[in-house]
Amino acid sequence: MTNENVRKQLESRGRQARFEGYSSQPGFDVEKAIARVNDLAQAQAIAQSRRLHPYRLEWIHHLEVRYRDNPGKPVIHLSDLPRKTAIRLSDNGLSMLEELWERIKRISGTRQAKRLGLENIYECGVCRRYTYITLESLHRVRQVIDWSVDSLEQYVTHIKCHKNNWPKEIQPRLPFDFLNEFGVAILAYYTESKHGTAAFTNKDMELHRFVRKAIEQTVGQMRVKTTKYEDVSETYWSLLLRTLINIAGIDTNPRQKIANNPVPLWLFSTSPSNISAYLRALWTAEGQPESMRVVQSNVIPSLKAYSRRIARHPHVTPFNDLPRQAQLMVRQRPSLLLASAVLLHTSLGIDVGFRPLYAYLEHRNEPTVMWTIEITSNEEINKFAKLINFDTTDKQQRLKTRLTQSSPSPFFLSRTLQLKSLEEMNV
Repeated sequence: MTNENVRKQLESRGRQARFEGYSSQPGFDVEKAIARVNDLAQAQAIAQSRRLHPYRLEWIHHLEVRYRDNPGKPVIHLSDLPRKTAIRLSDNGLSMLEELWERIKRISGTRQAKRLGLENIYECGVCRRYTYITLESLHRVRQVIDWSVDSLEQYVTHIKCHKNNWPKEIQPRLPFDFLNEFGVAILAYYTESKHGTAAFTNKDMELHRFVRKAIEQTVGQMRVKTTKYEDVSETYWSLLLRTLINIAGIDTNPRQKIANNPVPLWLFSTSPSNISAYLRALWTAEGQPESMRVVQSNVIPSLKAYSRRIARHPHVTPFNDLPRQAQLMVRQRPSLLLASAVLLHTSLGIDVGFRPLYAYLEHRNEPTVMWTIEITSNEEINKFAKLINFDTTDKQQRLKTRLTQSSPSPFFLSRTLQLKSLEEMNV
């Protein structure tokens, strides 16, 4: 091996972008998906132009900026995972590592290979001293030959990540494919997960079982632990799930009220059945059949200037009671999750309204706004029941009861109450 080749290989160790581990290829046509978002948003804005709370064209810009920054990936490979992730291989996989070491040795020599940090491949694949090997060690192979860790996916029996995480080991289903009804449901149900632990939190144990099945089908087998505090249950699983959701297109680093994530962009390129599955999970987690509303909150720091005019939780200030300038600020910073979910409903032919409900100061003194999407006509609710519905038996039955009773829309009821109160005041 010439000194020139050695110099080039040593220099390549500093080119982190080449083998950082995260693939920049999203696996779908980003431009086509963004064009789809724009088309749906334009149609929604035109259809609702005469409403009190129309869909605003400025929200399209917010969505496009976020989607270009983080388009997400529906199918996640080993090369997408953090470099510190460790994998355990089957005997066939270890034989592949042994063959890989022989190729490296022929090209660079044993001493040079160890200088390049490739000795762990020898220790794991040849000597069999180590049970696990990190992706960081495997990525270094690209300093010598054109090779990808993804070629080992079919031989991975266990994944171990997050030093202080429980459970530590997972039997994965590689590659991690979210492009199915179970995978998209996981992303919607993340709205019910705790930020630090990714624990799923909900009162309905049927929903816990459904989410557990979805994770087994998409991520793989892992030990889970469910605890109950008062009437709320929490199910804990590996923090690998949080990492996968982040790669799929949902920023999990800040709290979700601050992150203000839209639905992953690639959902606009998938089938109607996957869109229905995502919305069904979102409505099951955050919606109510009686009011036909889904609510979601986001923090708007610019509202701090109006803190004295905003009630402190558990009290709230209705949106219409906010100063006019504060209302403009709120409209400029919508819940991107619901703003994008509206467009998914539009793609299925379901008309939903979207508006801010109220503002409040939470315990961190952060000005927070509660947004809602709602379905107000029985015709659209019937479409919803046919195309989306709910995942749990309880909410399915409650929706069926509501349709049987043919109750007036929530908007009609609120207007009726307002007129009644005005009449009483006049009397």
